[in-house]
Amino acid sequence: MEANTIEDSATMISNDNNQKGALQLGPDGRIYVALINDSTLGVIKNPEESGLDANYTSSQLEGAINLGNNNSLFGLPPFIQSLFLDKIDIVNLDDFYTNELNLCYDESFTLSYDNITGADYTWSKDDEVLNNETSENLEVNAPENVSFPYTAFYKLEINKNDGSCPLVGTAKITFTAPPEFNEAEIYECDPVDSNLVFYNLNEANNQITENLDLTDISLDYKYYLNDNDAFNDENEITDFTNYQSLENNQVVVAKILSNNVCTSYANITLKRSESPQLADDLEVIYCKNSYPETISLTSGIQDNEINNFSYEWSTGENSESIEINTNGSYSVIITDNITGCSAIRNYEVSYSSTPEYSIQIKEAQVSSNQIIIILSDNNFGEYEYAIGTPDNFQDSPIFENLRAGIYDIFIRDKSGCGIVSDRVGLLGIPQFFTPNEDNYNDFWRLNGVIATDHRIAEIYIFDRYGKHLFSFEPGEQGWDGTYNGEDMPSNDYWYRIEMIDGELFRGHFTLKR
Repeated sequence: MEANTIEDSATMISNDNNQKGALQLGPDGRIYVALINDSTLGVIKNPEESGLDANYTSSQLEGAINLGNNNSLFGLPPFIQSLFLDKIDIVNLDDFYTNELNLCYDESFTLSYDNITGADYTWSKDDEVLNNETSENLEVNAPENVSFPYTAFYKLEINKNDGSCPLVGTAKITFTAPPEFNEAEIYECDPVDSNLVFYNLNEANNQITENLDLTDISLDYKYYLNDNDAFNDENEITDFTNYQSLENNQVVVAKILSNNVCTSYANITLKRSESPQLADDLEVIYCKNSYPETISLTSGIQDNEINNFSYEWSTGENSESIEINTNGSYSVIITDNITGCSAIRNYEVSYSSTPEYSIQIKEAQVSSNQIIIILSDNNFGEYEYAIGTPDNFQDSPIFENLRAGIYDIFIRDKSGCGIVSDRVGLLGIPQFFTPNEDNYNDFWRLNGVIATDHRIAEIYIFDRYGKHLFSFEPGEQGWDGTYNGEDMPSNDYWYRIEMIDGELFRGHFTLKR
């Protein structure tokens, strides 16, 4: 006794409103309590424990005794004492007496007592009589569609029909279900000079229980070579922290006991890693037009794992990435700092760039003109072409059936090295103009001529008799219909266009007033 006085050693184990009478130790080791004027006999289930651990209950579902039509008084009358004397064991475990049993969800168990000639057997579950069960045996199992753990209370009452008190046996049976365990894989580096690899099978346990709720669940692991050995408890792997395997992808079996009740099995595959898990080899483009800027070649290892590996580049560098600005073949040896396994990642760097080009124009004066883009032999890339706006690109460098006018041409490198543009004018020779100062068509000039168009040398205007009236160059305003400050009359006039390459264009147009 830890307290100095008996009073100080007291612990309240029940605070219900029932008045309590005598206590009596039953043959099952429990202490039974008379509840005055009540048809229930309370029970202290663990009288050897201290304080609340003694586990007192007045609930019949938890082990209290139902006296039927009888009520207990201050003392324990003979009919109650005879109830104790006639308590029987229906669980029948050979090594000890118990009326509580834990089973796995898929197990069945037979509660039983002796076959007594002339006796009547009445089984009940959770205080409800099982009318069809009248033998000395009762097979119990978990019902379908229940949640686990599942607990049921069973009672057998035997009336010997000889005037004696009935024999009564009780059992509390709890069914539990194990977690749904995962399969597991353990990786080790495949040695170059040996076929023998050592594994710690305990490393699989975290994978087996990953994402499982293991609250109030105890697990015990054993390991076997195959399912049959695991089922029969034969050839257990005892050196499981240093298991020797001679083959890749060998499967061993973990036998898992949950809460000393349910047995489950999980496969563990023993795998061999010849190298770190790397991304595929790469073909990389370096844009020559960006030289001397550099691009990065990286190992491909994720950022949060970079420090887990060492690196050896073909350039002699030992960083996770390198900077380059020349084409060629590159490689990096990546070694796992823990396993020592290595792998090589290769890179092929090729040049591309924005293009060098020239533009050829085939003109038909008004419509059906053609623009051709001619690439130089010094280009590295593959290109596509657009006219007007930088979208709707095409693979062909030829644009046909164009009307006279000014066009923007776009050339895009397919490898992403950029877009270049140019402006091209297609000559369009107007058939008339109206110089009436309404700011519309007041000048005669060539459509599609831009200031930077160096194809045209000079443009000349003549009257019908060949008299030179006006001349101008590309990019200038054009003829306003006057000569020496005087308006020329409505009539036909002639033009001569001299090209840089010597080609001449002649024709006539109308001045309308």
